[in-house]
Amino acid sequence: MEAGLPDLWYAHKTWMIEDSVPEAAQAKRLGHRLPGLYIHVAPIGEQRLFDGLQKRWEGTAEFEPER
Repeated sequence: MEAGLPDLWYAHKTWMIEDSVPEAAQAKRLGHRLPGLYIHVAPIGEQRLFDGLQKRWEGTAEFEPER
């Protein structure tokens, strides 16, 4: 089974939810806008996003697919 772009987008959104990334940071990362004029991403939200992605990236080095 081959993953397409929509599959990767949904996976990324799911990972951000699992990593408790704030909604504003999720929207910014995915190129979305949230309703409201004064929504900004705080540095802690961006750091949570990057930390979660880094942890997942490092975890892939331990994964070996079945052959």
